Amino acid sequence: MNRKSQNLKYMIDDSDVLSETIDSRKELYPPDLEEQWKDAKPEYKQENGVTILTILGHEVVYAFEEPYMKRLGEIASRNGGDVLNVGYGLGILDKEIERYRQERDIKKHYVIELNKYLAETARNEEFPWEVREGSWQDTLEEFDTEQFD
Repeated sequence: MNRKSQNLKYMIDDSDVLSETIDSRKELYPPDLEEQWKDAKPEYKQENGVTILTILGHEVVYAFEEPYMKRLGEIASRNGGDVLNVGYGLGILDKEIERYRQERDIKKHYVIELNKYLAETARNEEFPWEVREGSWQDTLEEFDTEQFD
């Protein structure tokens, strides 16, 4: 078998594996998952001393991701100005952005969150960010005249 034939064979084999993977996960990602997600109560569980946020059985964020999320907050706020984050989760990234508010002259900080409970948690924090509840696709339409730094 020549190299081109081998590559084609692998591509076919890979597509079969991909199809099997997609089929095996259909029950995890039903067509109405976004609608279910909006109203699903988040659960916080502990495994080996690590907090894990789950929604509908899906792991959303782990507390051990804190150093990574803080680094993202540092990067997202680097230019100051107006900052947008999609997905509140445990609030790690957004709190890190706020840590830089004065130093980097952050004017506006928006949080988009699909889940109503997490959106409410974000609203109840004592930070001057603005929470937009809904999907990022729908919510971004509200920002059609905004630019983010």
